[in-house]
Amino acid sequence: MLYLVPFYEGTGDGPIMLSVSYFAEFLRDLDGLCAFCHGDPCAENSHPSSLISKYYAKSRYAVTCPCCDGRPS
Repeated sequence: MLYLVPFYEGTGDGPIMLSVSYFAEFLRDLDGLCAFCHGDPCAENSHPSSLISKYYAKSRYAVTCPCCDGRPS
């Protein structure tokens, strides 16, 4: 079962609704990875339209995923 959870990533755009399968030390998706970055906390291999890539485009000083803090799995 998936839950829609509001997540505020800090760019001032308001909440992003993440599909979450369970709550652990951070929100996780069905694959067990971070629901925000999906295992790519630095957006090195993510598509430009992914949430994590958009986050880095708006946040000049970001260093890692705001949801999992660099612990995607």
